[in-house]
Amino acid sequence: MKCPYCGNEMRKGYLQSERTAFWSEQRKKLFITADVINDIELTTTAWNGTYAEALICRDCKKLIMDIK
Repeated sequence: MKCPYCGNEMRKGYLQSERTAFWSEQRKKLFITADVINDIELTTTAWNGTYAEALICRDCKKLIMDIK
């Protein structure tokens, strides 16, 4: 896929974490998982960590991924 910001080719890969990664409107001081109705989990839980497929543009420093 071409990067929508610069037009260069993006690379496929995985966003990976020890715990569930999520997006929130508020920065939290202590968190383990999404806890507000507006929080969006970004990764799928697996036996040995969590992951989500993602595309990265190393030139623009942008990450693009689908959310649940």
